[in-house]
Amino acid sequence: MEYLAKIIHKTHLSHLPTDLPVQFFGMPHGKVFFVYARYYGGQSDIEFVFAEHQEFTYNYSEGKLMFQKNGKLEFAINNEIIDKPNPQFAVLKVSRTIRSYADAYNEINLLAKEILDEYNVGKTILLNTKLRVGVQSIVS
Repeated sequence: MEYLAKIIHKTHLSHLPTDLPVQFFGMPHGKVFFVYARYYGGQSDIEFVFAEHQEFTYNYSEGKLMFQKNGKLEFAINNEIIDKPNPQFAVLKVSRTIRSYADAYNEINLLAKEILDEYNVGKTILLNTKLRVGVQSIVS
């Protein structure tokens, strides 16, 4: 399998609504997705949540996390900044069939492949339409 999603940060303790680990990924279209597991129904049933972080973007070609500060897009000093209190995010998918973070990583990579197929190779896209700043070219 071709791995397109780039791991940005992993943490065992997070500000997200879970007591389980969280993994953050930079996607080819400049957005930041993350995956976390959470319990449902009891302490033995786990579901995986796939979400898009709405406060950060990712410069895929340079491998750097970015955020908006004073109306300007800036590079983050370190990637740990992505796990901040009260994050703004949108849940994309919840799966109760995925059983491990390795399977979740494969699912994120399938999403990344779909994104590349949608945008066509070489097309210039907005880094994050919510921030309304920056452009980036996708190169295969």
